[in-house]
Amino acid sequence: PTAGGTNFGTATPVNFSLGVRTASIQLYNAETALITATDGTLATAAGDDLSVTVSHATTASTVTSTVTAGSVAIAADGESTSLITVQVKDAYGNDFDNGGDTVVINANQGTLLEATKDVGDGTYTRELRSTTTLSTANVTALLNGVLIGSDANVAFTPGPAAASKTTISAASTSFSVDNTLALTIQLVDKFGNNLDSEAGAPSLSASIAEATISALTYNGAGAYTATLSSTKADSVVITGTFGTDTLTDDERVLATAGSAIAAQSSISADSTSIIAGSGST
Repeated sequence: PTAGGTNFGTATPVNFSLGVRTASIQLYNAETALITATDGTLATAAGDDLSVTVSHATTASTVTSTVTAGSVAIAADGESTSLITVQVKDAYGNDFDNGGDTVVINANQGTLLEATKDVGDGTYTRELRSTTTLSTANVTALLNGVLIGSDANVAFTPGPAAASKTTISAASTSFSVDNTLALTIQLVDKFGNNLDSEAGAPSLSASIAEATISALTYNGAGAYTATLSSTKADSVVITGTFGTDTLTDDERVLATAGSAIAAQSSISADSTSIIAGSGST
């Protein structure tokens, strides 16, 4: 006999006695299978085929059962959640369609809300809430007291940039007008977490017209850098914006005079002539 339309294995040859033979077939997929018989050019007609409904095995397996996360990344805001689901399966990988097993879902980061819920269809769920710090939660589950081989990870990622928390910094508090000064703008969310990707359009500006700031370069982890130069020795205040928001933080630096240049230096006198012997200077 063969299982028509589905590859359940090699057909089993049988010998008939007085036109009758009993054979057994073991089916592993939980579904409806159509059993047909063939003998050379002869085959059972549609009305004589045997339709068999196969259900899952009665014993749950920790090897094939799975733990999955509805969202593998959520904001690290202490509010966002991901739905964790355990799908109980038998040893052949067939989903259970009924409840009744004891499932406990655990996580090493974040907060698990309420208790594990038996949905009644072979799945068990629990909500995982994020922390306000960047981390990755590893979620595991016990099935009838035994650890399931499958697990899930949920990353707690930065929220949107916050103008009140983003910082502007300079490599030094002063620099010579002969040189440039490195500036950094660090985008963070409202909990102080560095952003993990390029975002928006931050900008920097200087308080004096003689100072120039180069174009910003993104360096990863929410950090942008630029260089400050000035043709005037003066105090310079660096301010910034992110989108339409003005950054709360600023940076104050001092541009100092550069090295003396003979061609641009001068000598002057208060008087171009004095009376000899008068003691004038």
